[in-house]
This record gives sequence, structure tokens and C-alpha cells, in this order.
Amino acid sequence: MFTSIKRKLLVLFMLLMIGTLLFVALFLQYQTEQQIEKDVKIQAENLVEQINNYVDSFVEKYAISIEEISREKDFEAYVLAMLSANESDIKELDPIILDRFNNYLDLYSDAYLIYVAARNDTLKIQPPVELGENFTVFDRPWYTLAEQTKDKAIWTEPYISEDGELVVTVSKAMIIDNEFKGVIAADLKLEQLESVMQNIDLTNNGYPFILDKNKNAIVHPTERGNNLSNLEFIGKMYGENEQGFFHYNFNGEEKVLAFETVDQTGWKLGTSYTYKDLMASSNKLRSWIMIISLTAVVLSLIIVYVVTSRILNPIIHLKKDVMKVAAGDLTVKTKQKTRDEIGDLTIHFNDMVKNMRHLILAIEQSNNHVFESVQGLSAVSEETNASSEEIAKAINEIALGASRSAEDIEKSNQLISVLSTQIKNVTTLTDKMSLLSVDAEKANENGFEKIEELKSIFSKTEENFNTVDEIIVHLEKKIAEIESVMKTINDFSEQTNLLSLNASIEAARAGEHGKGFAVVANEVRKLAEQSTVATDQVRRTIQSIQSESKRTVHEMANTKRYYKEQALVVNDTEQAFNTISTIVDQLKSSIDDVQEDMTNIHNHRQEVSQSIENIAAMSQQAVAACEEVSASTDEQSIAFNSVTKVSEDLLESSEELTERISRFKV
Repeated sequence: MFTSIKRKLLVLFMLLMIGTLLFVALFLQYQTEQQIEKDVKIQAENLVEQINNYVDSFVEKYAISIEEISREKDFEAYVLAMLSANESDIKELDPIILDRFNNYLDLYSDAYLIYVAARNDTLKIQPPVELGENFTVFDRPWYTLAEQTKDKAIWTEPYISEDGELVVTVSKAMIIDNEFKGVIAADLKLEQLESVMQNIDLTNNGYPFILDKNKNAIVHPTERGNNLSNLEFIGKMYGENEQGFFHYNFNGEEKVLAFETVDQTGWKLGTSYTYKDLMASSNKLRSWIMIISLTAVVLSLIIVYVVTSRILNPIIHLKKDVMKVAAGDLTVKTKQKTRDEIGDLTIHFNDMVKNMRHLILAIEQSNNHVFESVQGLSAVSEETNASSEEIAKAINEIALGASRSAEDIEKSNQLISVLSTQIKNVTTLTDKMSLLSVDAEKANENGFEKIEELKSIFSKTEENFNTVDEIIVHLEKKIAEIESVMKTINDFSEQTNLLSLNASIEAARAGEHGKGFAVVANEVRKLAEQSTVATDQVRRTIQSIQSESKRTVHEMANTKRYYKEQALVVNDTEQAFNTISTIVDQLKSSIDDVQEDMTNIHNHRQEVSQSIENIAAMSQQAVAACEEVSASTDEQSIAFNSVTKVSEDLLESSEELTERISRFKV
């Protein structure tokens, strides 16, 4: 389809231009849409913040005003008079209250009703309104909410009045002496708020709105007074966030919405835009970009066509000359029309054709010389081939004799190898015996060391036995001394017991005056008895120790006897180790002699084996040399045959080359 370079370049440039312009158009549109949406978001958020500030000031103004009234002394007195049903006080305060109410209504244009209610269900309202027989303040939201929230003003949800006005009530509990006494409240028309919201000029056909906490539309161009809780995007506004900006779909149209929450009332303020209206300028810009892009593509194609035509014309002329050379015409010469790479290509093409013409002439001359040489070479190769066959027969007979000698030498070498293996085994065993004798000598030396250690330990043990014997004898002496002391203590206890008995008798004689002394004498007697019992226990313990001490002395005597017997055994063991050491030394000397003889045998075996291997190697070299000569002769014969064949082929090729050269026009 695209066999022409011009078409390929046109298509390539067209695709590059279209791709680039399309990317630029889409990128610009995306950036424009993002910037428009960002600007609208900032504008909407700023506008919502302004509306929020206005609503905050509106709410705060009336909340502060109603809180100030709730703290005025005249209103507190009037509520107390209403609670006590004191008609004289009520009549006295009525003018003051009415004047204050009227001043409030004159000062605040949005307020059209103001009233105060006591907790005994009495109500004062200005201007007077017919309320009906079943009216009670206790079921009114402005009263119940104010009673629950005593410390600040509260706002009811907006509602539509009987005359069709949107109304909201602000109220504040009246706390007198830290007790709830009543509520002061005012009904406010939101007409001015609606008017301000409707007069806000939003770009891109947007509109503002206000919703109460129950999702009722306070201000809305089409849904005023309606509950919008069934709309999904309305529920999204009442989530965790107090403000936000998001996209939503309504009646098949994509829209964007920015909102914020009024802190005091919980109302939601926001603005809504149709996304299509926001992007109208972006769509118009996209149309202009597409028109400009198409125009640029067309102009680019025209420019590319003209430029490629000027570039490709010299290539087309060069192509025609190349086709002539391919047909065998080497007299062609192309004219250089440009000084760029194509011009350089033209010069190199002319040089190539010139060189090819000279090459064809040289080949023709060489071919004639080759034809003459090949004819002489063919005759010489036939004579040399016959001589090579006779040399090959003689070499084969020499190789056969050398091969038989090599086989006999190989058998001798195998027998030497078997003998060498047996000598190696004997040498290995003598090495192991030498190592074992060394280990036995080390074990014997270790045994001598252990015997010396054992003798040292027996010496120390004998000293310890003597020390223990002396300690036991000394212990017997100390026990005898303790027994003597205990006997003295026992005598003292018996005398003390007698003295305490005499003291008790004397105290009994003294009567009442000796009772205290009798108690002391009795305690002394008890102590003496206890000392006697304790002394008796100590004496029995000492007797037991003496008995065990005698037994220990007896056992020590037996241990000394066993120790002397073990000392004799140790001496006998030392003599046995001396005998073993002498035998091990003699055995080691014999093994060393055997090992030295085996080493000499091994060395002579290596010399014999090396000589046989040298003879075998020389025989193998002779056989190999004969084989190589025979192979060389065969190869030479094959080579001469090949030379003959090549000569014949070369003659044919020379004739064919002559025919082909004749086709070129030089």
C-alpha cells in the first residue's frame, strides 16, 4: 500500500500532527475543566462563607437581643407577678412591658410577634393574637426547647405561617434566683433573608439555598417549604462533615454543590450549579481548538508534500541509474544536483561504478592466466599421485611391526603396576602401624602422668585423714569438757530448786506479807526445773555425739587401712606402665625399620616402572609417527586427487566467468 517514500513520509507526518494536536486539545480541555471547577469551587465556598456570615450575624443579633430582654429586671418582675397572679403588679408593669415590646418590634424589622410566658401557662403577647381555647405553651417547641436549654437562646425549625410567610422563633428561658420561671420569645419573618439570598448573583446559572436541621427548604428557588430528605445528595450534606464540595446527579443532569453549616441553628447553607453550564466556556474552547488543529494539519500536509518532493527527486534519478548498472551497463554516470547527503551518495555511486568497471577488466585478464596455469597443474598432479601410493604401502608395514612391540611393552607395564599397588598397600599398613605406635607411646606417657597425679592425690588424702583424726580426738576432749560443765549446771539447778523451795516455805510463814516473795520463789523454782530438763537433754545429746564420734574414729581406722591397700595398687600400676613403655619403644623401632625398607622398595619400583613407561612411550611415538606418515600420504593422495578435480572445476569456472564478463558493457 505504502510503496513510495513520499507516501510514507506524508502518512507519518500526518499521524504525528494529528496525534500531537489531539493530545494538546485534550490536555488543554482537561486543564481548562479542572481550572474552571477549581475556580467555581473557590467561588462557591467563598460565597457560602459570606452567606454563612450573614446568617450568623442575623441569628446572633436576635439571640443576643432576646437574651438581654430575658435578664431585664422589669421582665423578671412581670414573670413573677404572672406566677403569683398579683393583678396589681401586673397592671403596674403592663405599660412598661408593652412599651418595651413595641420598641423591640420597631427596632427589629424582621420581628412581628414578641411574647413572654410563665411556667403557670400564662402568656403576654404583642401585638395581641387570638390563640384559641385549647392553646397551651407547654406543647410549643419554643417553650419546651428553652426550658431544656436554659443557658442560651434557642431556635425553632422554620415553618410557614397562616399568611404564607416563612417564620422562625427565637426564645430564651428566664432564670430567676437559679430557677426556671418562664420563657421570652419572638417570631421572626425570614422575608428579608430570602430576599438577600435571591438577590445574590451567581454565575453559570447557579442558585443559593438554605435547609433546616430536618432537611426542610427555608430558601430555595423551587422547593421552598418542602422536605427534601428523600434526595440522596441532601443526605450526604448531613453526614459527618460540617462543610464540603461534591458532584451529584439530579433529574439526569450532573451538578456540583458547595455547603456549610450554621453553628447556632444547624442550618445548611449552599450553592448549586449545573456542570454543563460550568463547562460551556470549556466546550467553546474545545471547538476552537479542533478548528485550529484541522487547519494546522492541512497546512502541514501541504508543506510536507512540497518538501518531500524536492528531497525525493534526486533519489528517483539515482534509482534509474542504479537499475541500469544492475542490467550490466557500467558506462552510467549520474549528475550531482544537490550538495547534501543525497549529493554525496551520487558521488559515491559514480565512484563505485568506475571501480566495478576496472575490477571487471582485471578479472578478465586474471581469468586468462588461470586457464593456462590449470592445464599444466592437472598433468603434474596425476604423476605425483602414483608416487604417493607406493610410499604409503611401505609405511604401513613399518607401523604394523611397531604396533606389536608396543603391545608387549604394555603387558609388562601392567604387571609392574600390579606389583606397585601391592607395595603401596604394604607401605600404607606400615604407616598405620607407625602411627599406632606413636599413639600407644602417647597413651603410655598419659598413663604415667595420671599415675603421678593419683600419687599426689593419695598424698593429699593421707594428710586430710591425719587432720580429720586429730580433729575427732580434739572433739572428744571438748565434749568431755562440755559434759563436765553441764554437770555443774545441773548441780546449780538442783541447789536453786532447793533454795526456791525454802523461800516458798519462808514466804508461807510470813503470811500476807510474803505472798509476793512466794510468787517470785515459785517462778525461780520453775526456771530451775526447766534448766534441769534442758541440761538433761543436752547431756543426752552429748552422749549421742560421743557415741557417733567413737564410731567415726573406728571408720577412720578402716579408711586408713583401705588407703594403704590402694597405695600398693598404684605402685603396682606404675611398674606395669614402665614395662608397657619398654615394649612399645621396641615395637616402634621395628616398625621404623620395616617402613624404611618398604620406602627403598617403592623407590626402586618407581625407577623400573618409569623405564618401562619410557620404552612404551617411544614405541607408541614410533607407531604414531608411522600412522601420521601413512595418514599424510593418504591425505597427500587425496589432495592430489582433489587438485586434479579442482583443476577440472577451475577450467569449467574459468570458461563460465569468461562468458559472464562478456555481458558487462565496459
